[in-house]
Amino acid sequence: GSGAWVYGSGPRVYGSGPWVYGSGTWVYGAEPWVYGSGPWVYGSGAWVYGAGPRVYRADPWVYGSCTCVYGAGPWVYGSGTCVYGAEPWVYGSGPW
Repeated sequence: GSGAWVYGSGPRVYGSGPWVYGSGTWVYGAEPWVYGSGPWVYGSGAWVYGAGPRVYRADPWVYGSCTCVYGAGPWVYGSGTCVYGAEPWVYGSGPW
């Protein structure tokens, strides 16, 4: 990666910036957003969404509305159309 963005391939990638790491197929991005190809995730600004199994953020929360997710904890995952919560993690049960 370079600056505030990360790039990688394989079972795990992670960033030294204030935003994201995970265990998807691969993730890459450019400040201030990141997205992935395959069963993973992309987002922009203060929100993240995707069709992958897990998202992790070093930020205290992520936020979105419809097909996006937010939470008050350090990581979120799920598969719901709109999932949200005030716990350290949230999850759903549909495509997101």
